[in-house]
Amino acid sequence: AVQARRIARERDRANQEAKAAGQVSDFLVGLFKVSDPSEALGNTITAREILDKGSARMSDELKEQPQIRARLMDTMGVVYKNLGLYKQAAGLLEQALDTRRLTLGPDHPSVSESLASLAQLRYAIGNYQEAERFFRESLDIRRKSSGDEDLKVSESLNDLAMSLNAQGRYAEA
Repeated sequence: AVQARRIARERDRANQEAKAAGQVSDFLVGLFKVSDPSEALGNTITAREILDKGSARMSDELKEQPQIRARLMDTMGVVYKNLGLYKQAAGLLEQALDTRRLTLGPDHPSVSESLASLAQLRYAIGNYQEAERFFRESLDIRRKSSGDEDLKVSESLNDLAMSLNAQGRYAEA
């Protein structure tokens, strides 16, 4: 009976994750419809225009699905960061973190993902002390939820060491 309950919980979690992945995929596919030649009418569409369109649509279309919205905000925030659009990235990453903390609780692994994304943004703009703070918080959550042997913990330790190194704290790094 105990094993059956565990299996049922795992099955339900897997089904929920698959449903969420499908919704994220559908949303992203919808964003790229703008690059369909019949809709673009010969105009060049940039990645930023697609991201801007997605950011605007996300608030309306995913109002009732905060976890999906947070997942997309985090993903799109990372893309904005990679494009060097730090202000847009910050807004989305902060919203994703707030939403995940509110809906999942402060120690959920998804919260650590948002913290890590926000820390990487802070690192990219040269705010190493704030990056360190976010990296440490993400690391603490990952250790609590997965233990020291998890790959995500190793990634967090590496990121934290990079932020300490950037601050000249070599021995600690």
